[in-house]
Order: sequence, then C-alpha cells, then structure tokens
Amino acid sequence: MMNLRDDLIAEMHGEMMAEMVRMRNAMHDLMTDEQRQQLRQAAPAGVAPDDHDAHH
Repeated sequence: MMNLRDDLIAEMHGEMMAEMVRMRNAMHDLMTDEQRQQLRQAAPAGVAPDDHDAHH
C-alpha cells in the first residue's frame, strides 16, 4: 500500500511541475521583450530565471 501512495504522490508532483512549466511559458509568451528583459535583470546574480533548483 505504501508504494501505491508514493507512486500517486510522485505522479501528482510531476503533474504539478509540468503545469507550472506550462503556466510559466504561457506568462512568458504574454510578456513584451521589455518585460522579459526586466525579469532577467531582477533575477539574483548568478541565477538563471529558468533554474528551478537554484530557487530552493
């Protein structure tokens, strides 16, 4: 039973991560070039805006 629960949690986590990427991409598509540039400038030094692990 434990493995089934772990599998379901992992699947849900994967779906949530995929949805976050889709949402981020959709928001990025709606931005102007100027807004994208401002987003890049607002990122902490040495951290790429797309580097999820760097934010943790």
